[in-house]
Amino acid sequence: EYTKSQITGLVNLVATMNNWKRKTRLEVLEKIETGNL
Repeated sequence: EYTKSQITGLVNLVATMNNWKRKTRLEVLEKIETGNL
């Protein structure tokens, strides 16, 4: 079970490595937030 900060860090890392747009990252975090993975 991951903590929210671990997941956020992971998403940010992936976002940075893959050069995601800010909107994409926010959408992913929002999906995680609502539990729709």
